[in-house]
Amino acid sequence: MFELRDYQEEAVRLSVEFFNSKAKYRPILELPTASGKSVIIAHIVKQLKGNVLILQPSKELLEQNYKKYEAVIADNPDLEPATVWSASVGVKQKSRVTFAMIGSICNNPEDWTDIDHVLIDECHRVSPQREKKNDTKKNPTMASMYVQFFRVVKAMTLGLTATPYRMKNYRDEWGGYTKINLLNRETPRFFNKFLYNVTAKKLYEGGYLCPINYLPLPFVSTSLLPNSTGAEYSEASIQRAIERNEIIKKIPGILQQAFQKGQKSCLVFVRSVAEARQLSEVVPFSDYIHAKSDKKERARTIQNFKRGSIKTLFNVSVLTEGFDYPELDTIILARPTMSLTLYAQMVGRVMRNAPGKTKGSVVDMCGNVKRFGKVEELRIENDPVLGWVLRSDTKILSGRRLDEALS
Repeated sequence: MFELRDYQEEAVRLSVEFFNSKAKYRPILELPTASGKSVIIAHIVKQLKGNVLILQPSKELLEQNYKKYEAVIADNPDLEPATVWSASVGVKQKSRVTFAMIGSICNNPEDWTDIDHVLIDECHRVSPQREKKNDTKKNPTMASMYVQFFRVVKAMTLGLTATPYRMKNYRDEWGGYTKINLLNRETPRFFNKFLYNVTAKKLYEGGYLCPINYLPLPFVSTSLLPNSTGAEYSEASIQRAIERNEIIKKIPGILQQAFQKGQKSCLVFVRSVAEARQLSEVVPFSDYIHAKSDKKERARTIQNFKRGSIKTLFNVSVLTEGFDYPELDTIILARPTMSLTLYAQMVGRVMRNAPGKTKGSVVDMCGNVKRFGKVEELRIENDPVLGWVLRSDTKILSGRRLDEALS
């Protein structure tokens, strides 16, 4: 039913070899958005013996990965169906192959000590945080859910992500700053090796991704200031920049032009619920969703967007991971960000191929493309002098102060 692409076959082969090797390290598969991670996961799990646990950070991704696995094994009656263990889904069933969320299982790790293999989707979400020895009893630094869980569960573990890096905050005598750290170069680290890397450029060359037309608009960024962590712009400075550049005022006209040119659907990333609500009231055939939307209502809104009764969807802090809508042909970045992960995930929503779709358009109103470069130019490589680094074209983004890397 599913004929694997060349890079998918290689990712599956290397992963199965890893699990069969009994190696002690925790490796990563770097797989760009639209590379078919759920298909790769399904084919890896299909070939493994023993008990397998697949972890993902959201209900949407869990359901997507579970359904893909069931589809892959549909023609093989010798393989038993998988089960789901998730409070969000409302099902807690364990079997040889179990799809779960860490929040639903981390408090009882002893129930999962019979697991032989673990796959973690969106593994950049795994915090390596451990307790600090010099913390006081009154204000202890707790180890992350993953660290606590895997202290008890000793299974071999493989991570998968399109963005194998995390932003980490540091303090110095002048205040704070932030670096983009590759997962295999964190201190402390949870993952320690790249098993396989696929670049977006390779997927484009293979015809597996839809060409992107970047449309950066003028943006004055002088009012943008980092927040107290140094990892993102402050809310106050983002608001000032949006107001100064009249971003919200310009969006209806940009949408009108896009649809007049034949675009069929548009996902708009905005900063606040107030902005999303305001825009949905003036833009025809539009709606908005945000992280605290009623889950059932949010699901209906997304379904209406995919069906086409909603042409424009204004989005606040959701639909950056696990949103699978290949027909989407336009996104508007109506908020600036210092997060490379967020930027790559937003652009990734429009990268998938679909019948009749010849390109994906990225209208950047807030200087994000200038800040990070084109997503297809991002690549992770093992430099003979510097070791593993993340580059955007010729610019090194990882292992440096973020303000310097983006200047």
